[in-house]
Amino acid sequence: MKILLDKSINSLNASILLKQEEHYASSVHCSYYSCVQLIRHILFNKLELDEKSFDNGKNTNQNGSHNHLLSVLSEYLHKSNIDVISLKSDFRIIKELRKNADYKQIIVFQNDCNNAYNLALRINNSLKTIYSI
Repeated sequence: MKILLDKSINSLNASILLKQEEHYASSVHCSYYSCVQLIRHILFNKLELDEKSFDNGKNTNQNGSHNHLLSVLSEYLHKSNIDVISLKSDFRIIKELRKNADYKQIIVFQNDCNNAYNLALRINNSLKTIYSI
């Protein structure tokens, strides 16, 4: 199934449209979730992990579901020749931008929006290349 992959692509496209309308916080949100959706697609469709077991696991609840997603994916990526440190760093930065956009009483500027989109694009392109998507 490629439902999560389609959602990831749609989220990244929505990010562009929202940016054009100057809805920068919502654009950052969509950029971030395009990465989360792609990682979930890879874990459950490419690596064939069980989605229900993953979502109900104690590590998901203890570490936060998005941190756990990245942690599990990183275990598999260490087996490839990808720079896992850079990927994790990019993910942490975009996650912080998303937290600011969604939860903080701050203005999200176009520059933040551009940064989030560029990070999402880099993360998604790297993962799509590794997993031949």
